[in-house]
Amino acid sequence: STSKRPEMLHSLKEDKREYIRVTLDRRVFFSRALVIAWHLVLSTTSLLDYAFDIPSSEWERYRFGLLVRTWGVQITGWLHLGLLMDKLAFDRRGKLITLVMLSLEGVAVALLDALIFKNDP
Repeated sequence: STSKRPEMLHSLKEDKREYIRVTLDRRVFFSRALVIAWHLVLSTTSLLDYAFDIPSSEWERYRFGLLVRTWGVQITGWLHLGLLMDKLAFDRRGKLITLVMLSLEGVAVALLDALIFKNDP
């Protein structure tokens, strides 16, 4: 078939590299926007703590949960945003960095759920 000629495959491979290079800024911007939106959602859901009157009922558990939330979600997210600023690292390992960040934040949210809302993880 004509679409599998070596020169055509080479041309497509070169086009892919150029496309990735040209769209890097847009992909980094989109990733930053998603991370910021995700953190806004998590911060907004923190208002549920007050709706359920958790801080006043079990202060020690809430304080520990707040530490888990801060270290597990916010600091992880800030580190992720910092890593996104390095375009070379993002281009090479952006998916891995994002997967690690989401995994750490998922564990923190599950632990927070178990600590504050007395649910099993």
